[in-house]
Amino acid sequence: MDDKNNLFKEFQSVLKNPIMIEGIEQYLSDWRGVFEGKVKFVVFPSTTEEVSKILKLANKNNIPIVPQGGNTGLCGGATPDNSGNSILINFTKLNNIRNIDLLGNTVTVEAGCILENVLNIVQEKDRIFPINLAAKGSCTIGGNLATNAGGINVLKYGSTRDLVLGIEAVLPNGEVINNLNSLHKDNTGYALHKLLVGSEGTLAIITAATIRIFKKPKASISCFIKVKDIDKSIETLHMLQSLVGNNIEAFEIMSKPILEIVHKQFPKISKPFAAIPELSLLVEFTTTSELDLNIDDTGETIFQNKIINVMSHLIENNLIDDAVISQSEHQNKELWEIRENANIAQMQEGFQLKLDLSIPIENMSKFWKETSEELKKKHTEVKICSFGHLGDGNLHYNLMDEDKSKGYVYKNQSALKELVYKKIKKFNGSFSAEHGIGQLKIKELKKYKDQNLLNLMRTIKNSVDPKNILNPGKLFT
Repeated sequence: MDDKNNLFKEFQSVLKNPIMIEGIEQYLSDWRGVFEGKVKFVVFPSTTEEVSKILKLANKNNIPIVPQGGNTGLCGGATPDNSGNSILINFTKLNNIRNIDLLGNTVTVEAGCILENVLNIVQEKDRIFPINLAAKGSCTIGGNLATNAGGINVLKYGSTRDLVLGIEAVLPNGEVINNLNSLHKDNTGYALHKLLVGSEGTLAIITAATIRIFKKPKASISCFIKVKDIDKSIETLHMLQSLVGNNIEAFEIMSKPILEIVHKQFPKISKPFAAIPELSLLVEFTTTSELDLNIDDTGETIFQNKIINVMSHLIENNLIDDAVISQSEHQNKELWEIRENANIAQMQEGFQLKLDLSIPIENMSKFWKETSEELKKKHTEVKICSFGHLGDGNLHYNLMDEDKSKGYVYKNQSALKELVYKKIKKFNGSFSAEHGIGQLKIKELKKYKDQNLLNLMRTIKNSVDPKNILNPGKLFT
């Protein structure tokens, strides 16, 4: 007990905020309740200097550190193990926006900033922050960086790694590396900030980052589109890229099973079509041109008529069956409510085997058809609730029971995962598109990752963190 008290006092001496020992259950399990662990205590640093001191003490005492932001991850990456030997660092007190550069279009934010707060503050400056996730109200920038978060805007702006220009981070020995520059070109050696994004807190703890922002669109129009099949969906994507180019902000796909669940769990959400289509697309178009806001002789803006004409063209060319076009910002939000509530609706509906995958667009149709056919043939009790970011090849390929009372998916999840993962490998895809590895997918990483690349990852980890202090049990066993 004396050792524990001394340890507590030693760590408290370098922290402004009080350490928590009791009432910490909310920090010890992931939000889905799949993973649960134990820690010595939870600390809440409010400065990078405090993080540095914590890691120096942890390094000296050989104590593992588990970093945690909003704790919204889906792979257990921010959840400690059951040993009780580690200390959890929660970053919600390290939450300042340090700088907004409207000339260079960058924002420098600390790791504990809630994503939605950053979105709102940047929007007030007539800019957009291009990382946008369903968990935006609780997830933190640090977690977004640690997992290289994706979201609905990757098609236009890229993933988190593509948006980060510089990083401030603390190494396992407590040393601080500061690369918070806003340079778009810097060939002075290794791009270490790119390596740290997506490393899930296993190499260093990111405390702040400089991230690109963009001019806020002058107008936004969303279309909910009815399509026959996956081939028509992909053809529609290619046609839209030819017709409107960079005006496509997001391109989402939703299958009938997931739409049925959304409208069942959220009956107040309006249905775009009286009958739910077998397959739907949700596309958002934006413009940054003032000229597009001019009213023409039809009484509509040039931009509105452009989208109407594009949808008509798609129908005439037999690419889509029908489309609902938003007429206001309120209608935009109504359409996006359907997509944004998909994950919550599934959780409320019951157990789902969540598979987060990406497939090259050129192979998407083959993957979609072949995987669906094999699942329906070998596992008749399963329904495929697929939806996601078709524009960048990322699908949330979730499997659920046709009859919840049988619990077939839960009992057979290993066989189901194996089937889908083999198809992913066959079509040169990835079994982890945007949620990371964490604890959940360590076996899959070992099995499907190129062994030379995996060995290099281990070499880097052992070199940077020889004591295995940072987030042990994540990525590697």
